[in-house]
Parts: sequence; structure tokens; C-alpha cells
Amino acid sequence: MTPRRYSAENMHGPQPTPESRHEPLGVLRFFSNPAVGIAGSLASIISLVLAVFFYFQSQHYRELTFTMLSPPTTIVQAGQASSLRVEFRGREIKSDVVAVQMLLWNRGRSSIRPEHVLTPVEITVASPASILEAKIVKQSREIVGASLSQDRSLLEKGRLPFSFKILERDDGAIVQVIFEGPREAKLNVTGTVEGQTAPYEFGFDFGPRKTTGSKAIWLALIVAGASAVTVFGYVAISRSYRGRPLIQVISLLSVFASMFAGIVVGLLLSPIALLFRRLPPFAGP
Repeated sequence: MTPRRYSAENMHGPQPTPESRHEPLGVLRFFSNPAVGIAGSLASIISLVLAVFFYFQSQHYRELTFTMLSPPTTIVQAGQASSLRVEFRGREIKSDVVAVQMLLWNRGRSSIRPEHVLTPVEITVASPASILEAKIVKQSREIVGASLSQDRSLLEKGRLPFSFKILERDDGAIVQVIFEGPREAKLNVTGTVEGQTAPYEFGFDFGPRKTTGSKAIWLALIVAGASAVTVFGYVAISRSYRGRPLIQVISLLSVFASMFAGIVVGLLLSPIALLFRRLPPFAGP
């Protein structure tokens, strides 16, 4: 009787080939698919953006904001009419007379009361300009109680104190300022509100006080999120397709492509977000 021989294949079933040892199985094969990697990368970037958006939406803060409603208008231009003499309170004016309307309001989610004002809020005109006249043209509600100081000693220095009873979200006032000086004179708002070092200049180009910081934070978050997804994708692909360099390279390139697309989309959405920046309702006609 011929003895029966037992091989490793008979005892343990078919032996895996070198190629099959590196073939991912089950869930690992699904997640190592390049299409799944791209979809996961995009989903991660979208989730990061939404997380940041809802975080800021949940924050309560005070933000006294100002902006010019229209370019300065020259009422009288010095040197244009030699026969015309302009006087103010008995004093002859020899320079330009300019009018401008400024909007001040609370853009934050918490109300601003007098006790929250740490240093007086003032509308200022850069020297050598001086303020001739100023008045409240419109305010969001009567309860706001906006008022302007008429202290001539301050007005002559280009300083116009602004006070109020309360500014809730989107509450504020439109102030008309007539000043003596060059049309290019810079108007600003100074003062300190609790939780805010200086009033924020609103603009569709981002004000100089917040532009750099805001853009830097958004860019850092976008790049950090995309980089994290890329590293995760690289590790997963390397482990799944070990020994198959061509597939590794193709999959890794797809992950890098999705990372680049995420960064580009994030940067493109930054200016689009400006379209949702709005003035308060009372600023309209």
C-alpha cells in the first residue's frame, strides 16, 4: 500500500500567492479606493468649514462698527470763487468745506450699554481738519438714544463724542459730519468697548484691523484640515497597497489632488462670504 503524502496545501488549503498577500480585504479594500479617498477628503474639508462657521455663530460678543455711507462731498472748494466769502460763527473759512455721512452700529450678538464703554467713543477727523457741524440723521430705534456732543473746544480739534443708551444687535445711528479741511481727510472712530479694543471699520475689502488676522486664521484652518486628511490618506494607502508602488503613487496623487482642490475651494469661498456681509436694516432708504 502506497503511503499517502500530505502537503501543506492539503492540510491548510491553497497557499496564498505573493500577489494575494498584498491584496486588501473587506472594509480596508473599500476605504483604499481612490474615489472613496477623494470623497472623504472633501467631506472632511466641508465638515471643518461648517464646524468653524457654527462655532462663530454660537459666540456672543460686542462689536461696535462704523463705515462711510457715501464718499465725502465737497460743499465749498477753496479758491474756486474769489467773490464768494464763507463764514462760520463770524470766522472766515479759507479751506474746503466737506460733508460726509457715517454709519455706526453694533454688529455683535451682545448689547452695548454705557457701562460697557471703557473709553469714550469719538468720531475723529484727521488734523488739520476741524468739525463745523454734526447731527444725527437717523437712528434704528428711539430707545437707542444716540447723541452727539457740541463741545466747540473738541469739535475744533476734529473730535466728536458719540454716546447712546443701548445698542442691541443692528442698532445704531447715521451721523452727518461737516468739517473744514481737505476732502481726503481720514475719518475714524476711536474708543474702547468691553471685549473690543477698537471699533471695527466695516468694508467689503475687510478693514485693516482684522484683515490679516481673519485671513490668516481661515487659511491656517483650511491648510491644516487638508494636510491632516492627506496624511491619513497616505498612511491608509501605504498599508493597503504595500508592495504595489504604482497603485500607491496613483492613489496618493488623487489624495493630493483632493487636498489642493479643498484649499482652492476654501480660498474661493472667502471672497464669496463677503457677499453675505450686510449693513443693518435701518441704513437702507
